[in-house]
Amino acid sequence: MIRGSVLRPVLAVFLASVLSSQGAESPSSSPMPQSGNTFLLSPLAGWNRDEMTMPGPGGVTSTSQDTGPEYGLFMLYANPRVAANNMIFTTEENGAQVTGDIFFLNLYGDPAATVTWNAGAGYTWHSIDAGAEDITVSSTIAKAGLMIRWPAARLSFNPYLASAWEDVSTTHGDSSADYLLYGLSAKWQWRMVQSTARYYYQDDLDTSAHFNCYQARVSVFFTRQWGLLARFDHTENSASTDTSFTIGPAYVF
Repeated sequence: MIRGSVLRPVLAVFLASVLSSQGAESPSSSPMPQSGNTFLLSPLAGWNRDEMTMPGPGGVTSTSQDTGPEYGLFMLYANPRVAANNMIFTTEENGAQVTGDIFFLNLYGDPAATVTWNAGAGYTWHSIDAGAEDITVSSTIAKAGLMIRWPAARLSFNPYLASAWEDVSTTHGDSSADYLLYGLSAKWQWRMVQSTARYYYQDDLDTSAHFNCYQARVSVFFTRQWGLLARFDHTENSASTDTSFTIGPAYVF
């Protein structure tokens, strides 16, 4: 049984481990953008791998690794000026059952401009059942940036700055944290294939810690309506390194 002063750092590490691979979804374009309105639905399945470092008595630390299944449902609405996506997911990590929802809304300026503005906001919610500990985490993110298009190379770039506010509720008390994110995403599209790569640097304003996050999204469509969507995430923080991969059919209507 974990008691007293040992419980708080253990909970802090556990939370960082569980949430790092399911952080707030950064703004993204449609996996298969088209003129007019696009609706996309994609059930996903894959795995999530966690490497976690746990603090112990006397400053001794231990490292554990765990790989578990992950399932999700990705939904998207997009037009040339608006992109809204929502991801519902569930996974098991280090003996805890995690269920969550990630929503993000992006707004864009002139869709024909080489350089235009971009703004967005998002919300995430996680419910973590760790047996004796029930944890609820919610966070809000706001971002602003530029959309830079290079039509000849079929490329677009989205550098942005974001601010995030996180609230954590546990059986043993509540806490909050503030973050700054410095991000860059790049998208390439050719006919029925699209790939997006994203990197952001996360700055914890409360502890002065710095972390990195890498994401990739690839979609390949075989018809105007049916294709495959794959998602890859790799996240670092002070307590753990998390990697997840999911893939599934995508339907556009």
